[in-house]
Amino acid sequence: MAYVVTVACWAAIFCAPLINKKGRAKSSNGPKPRSARSSHEDHGPRSKRPRPETEAENKLRDIAMLDAVIAICKGGGMTVVASKYARIENDLYQTEPWATEALVRHFPVKGMRIWEPAAGNHLIADVLKEAGATVHTSDFATYSRQQDQWVDFLDDLPITFGGDGIITNPPYGVQNRTAVKFAEKALERCTGLVALLLTAKFDSGSTRTHLYRDNPRFAAKITLTDRISWTLDGITGTEDHAWYIWTETPRLPRSPVILYAGRQA
Repeated sequence: MAYVVTVACWAAIFCAPLINKKGRAKSSNGPKPRSARSSHEDHGPRSKRPRPETEAENKLRDIAMLDAVIAICKGGGMTVVASKYARIENDLYQTEPWATEALVRHFPVKGMRIWEPAAGNHLIADVLKEAGATVHTSDFATYSRQQDQWVDFLDDLPITFGGDGIITNPPYGVQNRTAVKFAEKALERCTGLVALLLTAKFDSGSTRTHLYRDNPRFAAKITLTDRISWTLDGITGTEDHAWYIWTETPRLPRSPVILYAGRQA
């Protein structure tokens, strides 16, 4: 019952302005006589009327309202961002090839055995193969491309990887919590190269310092100077992204390097 009430309340709050704006019933008494209407002579200059919203602004506001309702119904946070994208099932946000090409320009993978544990439709895996890597794909669901293995990477299973590296664009989850778990699991299961495509602000979280500031394996961050189109139609998102790179534990202390890459080589 609480769930129904919550949805109903929020629906009423969000939909009321739309109803008042688009569906207000006309007065049964009809328009007032001209003599009864206010005028400049009676009340002085009228205040400037606000500019009516454009159709694009209406759509953007409606999307923000819908995002808020979805977040509340799922028990998520209250942050509301007007996104250009509808939520995609299983967080299947596919990575444009140029983003992976930017990674392999700085970290060549030729001859390496790579595990892609959130392979989706293999957009990252295909680029890695073209760059000369042998790629093992897995995911917890099958999409248009078959996986080499069906497995949930976050399961508490004694999974180890005898290859050379893990490269993936993991699901992020609320406040990047799923991404943190993915990074922890990847570092636990692979002692070699780990490269994760995350938000550019991922290394700003004070609760994640064990993954970068205090982690001797953290080697580099490749900031992407162009934004990614997750729907592969050229429309970019509102978030900036970067590759975070971990390597084998170094014999001597080192400082991570910051690199930059974009669509063009």
